[in-house]
Amino acid sequence: MTDTIDCVVIGAGIVGLAVARALAARGREVVVLESAEGIGTGTSSRNSEVIHAGLYYATGSLKARLCVAGNRMMVDYCRARGIPHNVVGKLIVATDESEIQTLRTLLDKGRANNVTLHWLDGAQAREMEPPASSTATSSCCRSRPTPRPMARCSRSTRQSWGERRPAMACC
Repeated sequence: MTDTIDCVVIGAGIVGLAVARALAARGREVVVLESAEGIGTGTSSRNSEVIHAGLYYATGSLKARLCVAGNRMMVDYCRARGIPHNVVGKLIVATDESEIQTLRTLLDKGRANNVTLHWLDGAQAREMEPPASSTATSSCCRSRPTPRPMARCSRSTRQSWGERRPAMACC
C-alpha cells in the first residue's frame, strides 16, 4: 500500500465491492471501509437477489434503460464466471376482468422499455403455472421469451432465493 489512496469506497456490500473491484481493475489504489463485522452483512444480506426486467419503470426513463441493460450485463457476468443463477420468468396475472386493462398497459410499457413480453390467456397461464387456476380468470402476460428470459435470479454465497420461492415470484 502506498502513502496515498486514490479512492475510498464506503460500504462492503455488493455495490461497494463491485465499485472497488472496477476501480482496482483500472489501476487505482482502493480502500473499502465497512462498519459491520463482515462484508455483505448489511443491506446486501437482505437483498432478494432478483435481477429485475425493467417492465414497471416509466417508458424510456434512465431507470428503465439501466435496468434492462443491467439485467443482460449481470447474467453475462454470471455466465462468464460460472456464478450460479436461475433464468426464470414471471407471470403477471389479471385476477378478474377489471385488471385486464392494467395488464395491457403494463405489457405496452414493458415492450416500450425493450422487455420481451408475451400475452397469454388464462388457459395458457394455467398450463405454465397450475396454481394460477384459482385466480387467472382471463389473461396474463409473461416475461419469459424464447430463447432468453428477461427475469432472473442470482445466487449469493448463501441459499438461492430462486430455490426458496416459486419461479413466478421472480421479477
